[in-house]
Amino acid sequence: MKKDMSVQEYRSCLFSRMFERYVTAHCIEGVKNQIVIVKGVAEDYFAHIIAREEHIHYAKLIDDGIRKDFGK
Repeated sequence: MKKDMSVQEYRSCLFSRMFERYVTAHCIEGVKNQIVIVKGVAEDYFAHIIAREEHIHYAKLIDDGIRKDFGK
């Protein structure tokens, strides 16, 4: 972890690690965590989209829409 990490980035990393541990521990396959990072004026914002592999293209569309509508 970076020393100068924002609270939002820390929370995002923590969620990702917990998600990966859960998926691994329960032998879940085919589920992905799509991380969306929106560059804000003062700080970055993080969101997570959980989708099955066959639906990952929808997650990417949501990602693109969020970045387009909310990115600065």
